[in-house]
Amino acid sequence: MAELEREIRERVDAAPEALAALAGLAAAETPADTGEMAARLGRLIRERDGIGPVNLVAESEAAETEAARRRSAARTRRADRGDRAAAPRHRAHSTTKAGNG
Repeated sequence: MAELEREIRERVDAAPEALAALAGLAAAETPADTGEMAARLGRLIRERDGIGPVNLVAESEAAETEAARRRSAARTRRADRGDRAAAPRHRAHSTTKAGNG
């Protein structure tokens, strides 16, 4: 029995007690066609497994996009700091040059 419970948790990602609700049945209700229910379960598991890699790819792409955004923001901050640091030197040089003229 423990082996069956473990397999249910692995394959369906749900507790055995939740199977009736997942199948759209009342707790004590038995499905009319168990073969149909088994086929439906198989189809749903394949669909879920098919979606999995898509989510992993999307997650990876989102992480890459976020990293690129951070790099861009860091470059912009460095450039802004460089511009602010250069401005006083430029004004000082201009003032000295004007005073010599």
